[in-house]
Amino acid sequence: MNDPEKPQSKLSSDLLPVEPSTTPPPAEPPPVMGCVVYLKSTDNGVSGRVVNLPGVTATSANERDLMRAIVKDFKAQVAPIFARGDQPEWVDPLPPREEGERKLFLPVHL
Repeated sequence: MNDPEKPQSKLSSDLLPVEPSTTPPPAEPPPVMGCVVYLKSTDNGVSGRVVNLPGVTATSANERDLMRAIVKDFKAQVAPIFARGDQPEWVDPLPPREEGERKLFLPVHL
């Protein structure tokens, strides 16, 4: 028997019209590349070198500005390669750290 105080639930396509979504599908997320940097302190601040991609180095008065410069150069080198559908020539295995260096991993969105 139906309880008049209890809400009734009817699941029927007649009661719940469903229309196609007008929202575009979400865009594909940008690719993420791993950037491995070895950092060390210098007399004037900090220096860094990307060790998994040749040719990206920077020096700066502070670590924040150094990371900004490295990410900018890393993207400039990797983005055109990726846009062609290719992969960069990653350095593998990574070279050993020099004295005073520490390793930092940066995920970089292209």
